[in-house]
Amino acid sequence: MSANDLDRSSSTAELDIDLSSFSRELEATGRHPDIVSRIARVTGAASAHKDLSDALNAIYAMQKLIDEEQGGKRQLDASLAMQLSAYFTYALVLYTRATETDAIDRLKWFGRGKLPVDLREPHTRMMLLRDKGIAHFGRHPVKTLSPAVADALTMRLEKTAGGINNQYVYHDTRSIVRGSDVDALESLLEWAMPAAMDAFDARCDELSAELKRAASFDRSVHQKVWEHAFDAVGFYRRAGLQVPTGEDEFQFATQSDPIEGDPTS
Repeated sequence: MSANDLDRSSSTAELDIDLSSFSRELEATGRHPDIVSRIARVTGAASAHKDLSDALNAIYAMQKLIDEEQGGKRQLDASLAMQLSAYFTYALVLYTRATETDAIDRLKWFGRGKLPVDLREPHTRMMLLRDKGIAHFGRHPVKTLSPAVADALTMRLEKTAGGINNQYVYHDTRSIVRGSDVDALESLLEWAMPAAMDAFDARCDELSAELKRAASFDRSVHQKVWEHAFDAVGFYRRAGLQVPTGEDEFQFATQSDPIEGDPTS
């Protein structure tokens, strides 16, 4: 498919170009490594933002459950506690994955130096909570708080006609979710999402500039990029999903000038 097909076949004058596919072709041939690098940088920032968005939605879902419980609709029973813990664990893992965790096949955008001063301690606390309270069995990293996991082994003695019997009993409380931790994580996410979006926008500008620069001396860049139309149906179908539309569609939009020689301009 070429850019000219846009005018012939699309009433909406839109065509999605698969830059990830284009990047793989360039990488396989060893051509234009700067384009490959910049596509990876844009993708990394967008991927991190998606993690952060999903994490914040998990926090909102937690708050909805808590509001229902406080409104008398549900009691804080074991089932609700499990749901809250699951949401919080999910949100925490996504936040730490999007920020400080060394990613596989995703270029980083975050550094602790980017954090406002008042959020650096909460960020450190979230990392410790993930490492010492969730990912590995351990107690809450903040010593002034009650432990996230507390346990006790008791011997229950029972006097019977035949003498005294004993039974070993294990008691535990597993309080992964604390209001202070939820508030801290929510504040971190509300800062991190626009920060990741800023990184995305800046990296898109870098990519646009590099595409123009490369096309100025290599006309095949302009030709090849239009050969990679994005197959949205196939992309989502491989994961057993339908193509998202409307409010369900997660997309970034940034305005940029077309690369030099764009036949649609």
